[in-house]
Amino acid sequence: MNSLIAIQGWLYNGMASGLGDVAGGDVRAVFVAMAAAVLFGAVHAMMPGHGKTVLVSNHLGQPGKLREGIANGAILTLTHVGLALVLVLAGFAVISRAATGTIYSPSVAGVGGDEGKAALCC
Repeated sequence: MNSLIAIQGWLYNGMASGLGDVAGGDVRAVFVAMAAAVLFGAVHAMMPGHGKTVLVSNHLGQPGKLREGIANGAILTLTHVGLALVLVLAGFAVISRAATGTIYSPSVAGVGGDEGKAALCC
């Protein structure tokens, strides 16, 4: 377990140090970051708490086919990654709105003439 944590830390630090190149539009850096993210995700999936025990127990407890196992693994992967993506995008939206100090609300649109923007504070 400690070796997985060390690998994950090394990958995280490497990705964090290369974010400037990614933001600058360096195509090579974008591909390297994507490859590192896939590797980071694979190491992350080996950590506890990702449903592997439940999934394996399910397959060992009943006769099944290889195709069903692959399908269940794909479903688990897609739901995990999909939920993570939704959470990251929602967090980005909240942080972006908090940083700008305004929110857009259709119910406020047209009131006050500022296209629906309302101050978050004071």
